[in-house]
Amino acid sequence: MKISDGGSRKSRNLPEPQHAVRLYLVILALSLISGIWFVEWFGLQLNLWINQILFVFLPVALTATAFNWDIISVFRFRRPGYLILLFSCVAGLGIGFIASSAIPAIESLLARLFGPPPSALLLMDRVNYFEMPLELTVVFGLVLLAPFCEGLFFRGVMQRSFEVYGINRGWVYSGIFCGLLYVVNGVSSIGPFILLGLFAGYVTLLSGSIWNAMALHAVCNVTILFLGPLMGMRSARALENIWTTVLPVVGICLVVLSVLFIRNRARGLSEMAEDEKTDVNDSRHYSVLHQPLRRSLALWCAVLIILCTGFAEGVLRTGTFSLPGRTFSDSARTRVGVVHNHMTITSIDVTDLRVGRSAILSYSYSVYSSEADMAVAIVDPNGRVVDSVPWKGSPLSDSSKPNEVTMTQPGIWNAVVIGFARDLDILFEWSVVYR
Repeated sequence: MKISDGGSRKSRNLPEPQHAVRLYLVILALSLISGIWFVEWFGLQLNLWINQILFVFLPVALTATAFNWDIISVFRFRRPGYLILLFSCVAGLGIGFIASSAIPAIESLLARLFGPPPSALLLMDRVNYFEMPLELTVVFGLVLLAPFCEGLFFRGVMQRSFEVYGINRGWVYSGIFCGLLYVVNGVSSIGPFILLGLFAGYVTLLSGSIWNAMALHAVCNVTILFLGPLMGMRSARALENIWTTVLPVVGICLVVLSVLFIRNRARGLSEMAEDEKTDVNDSRHYSVLHQPLRRSLALWCAVLIILCTGFAEGVLRTGTFSLPGRTFSDSARTRVGVVHNHMTITSIDVTDLRVGRSAILSYSYSVYSSEADMAVAIVDPNGRVVDSVPWKGSPLSDSSKPNEVTMTQPGIWNAVVIGFARDLDILFEWSVVYR
């Protein structure tokens, strides 16, 4: 690997903007394919590792080797200061607070405006409910693997290459592209992860070390991982949750204080390494020699994929189109004064279930009642209860864990309330996926 001692950008083998854009297009396309098909084939745990190692790390490593990039300069593998590393973690905690409240609030708003998400269950809902060995696999992938692999690309290749258009444009552009990549996880994830990308890039620039950004990203993921389910990721009352207001305020304070400390403590732009000073000083002249980003075919292809993915989610949410033979989703909200003994929440018709196939019913719900002693159950076409969760409280306000039931026969399946409830308000969201 080449380590330089100054000179022009090309003589020191730094990435070009087109390298970053083309790699971004490849990573985006492969991540989308992985989210659509590979999760079903390999499961969530293995798919996470495949996505990060094969679709993010491997393209970056192969491109860096092929073009003999100056690894230290490109990826800023410099030793971080302990205090800066600590405050980077505090900033990650703050961004995690913001994202943990923003994502469910945005998701709740989208569900009210357009309908429930087309996917069966979101990752943030599911990860805490795996068996322990699988949970540790997911946690390791999200907390260590993802920050490292994504950091190499966004805070390394992309930010470093875009700095040719201006030192600040590097971290701004890379932060925005970082958030847009999360469209594969749902539109509700884009905004919070743009925020994550921006602050991670800015901390990288200020401190001159990519390790600080990776630590920020890791702590943010840990926070989202454990706060997400507590915030009621798919709760109908997410917008009414007091923590939706409190956590962002605390998060903003932590982020602002941390960044101010890092700015004062870090070397910053005025004390950057000599090779990076040369890049900043030369970038105004060097950018003239480059093809503007707006003329990049790879960039417009990536933008088109992002827009089409977001549009497809909107169409599937509204129910105007569904994928035949694969999956369909819906939701039902019921408000009643008093329930005695039995009440049907919604009916699910699976009469098109073909012989020799089964369907997986994935569902979750939020429930409120001034007084309740009841159970929410799934009943098969023969009237047999196949799943039941008891609820009791005065008052009762809670959200269920995501659950799955195998639907092995065609007919009308029902979600019902069994028992007593007063002033009941329940939102039941479900999705059927054919296997």
